[in-house]
Amino acid sequence: MLFRSQLTALGLRMAEAQLSPAFSKILITSSESLYGVQEPVCTILAMLASDSIFLSCDPETQEKRRIFFTSYGDLIMYLKIYRQFVKSKDKKEWCKNYQLNFRALKFVKSARQQLLDFCRMSGLETSKTFSASSEDVHENVIRCFMHCLPQNLAYHVSGNEYNVRKSNYEMIPVSIHPTSSMHNRNTTVATFKIGRAHV
Repeated sequence: MLFRSQLTALGLRMAEAQLSPAFSKILITSSESLYGVQEPVCTILAMLASDSIFLSCDPETQEKRRIFFTSYGDLIMYLKIYRQFVKSKDKKEWCKNYQLNFRALKFVKSARQQLLDFCRMSGLETSKTFSASSEDVHENVIRCFMHCLPQNLAYHVSGNEYNVRKSNYEMIPVSIHPTSSMHNRNTTVATFKIGRAHV
């Protein structure tokens, strides 16, 4: 067990965030001037922490959801989904149309605000100013996640098949989930959480 006096400054902030170590590091790193994407990362982390937002992955529903797909992968897809959810007038009907979990997205809104409040109370730097469609914010979000999750990098083999390199250099095969925006697309490297590829 580590005592408070043995933790680094980063470790102390990570402990205060009360998230998983990986999520805490991503949150804190997102606020650094190199990345400056605190607000979108808070949104994405809240999405990742929620129950599955997808209620169905049948072909017809997947085709409807293509409006959320981006070349940047699922992380930015989550961001687009949340922003469109917030903008929608009849949120329940909007969720029904895209077969999205209304309760999960309500949780995301609350969890996102808690993360933003933590950042403000902790004195973390605020985000740079980007437009909602700015490629800079998308690039910096992806760079932030890949920097903080080197153990979650998967390297493309063929089709939807990827390999994850373990510490002993053993290669573990993984595949992309059908609900992912990266399904049936080829990208050199993907970062992932269990069950889903992100970029």
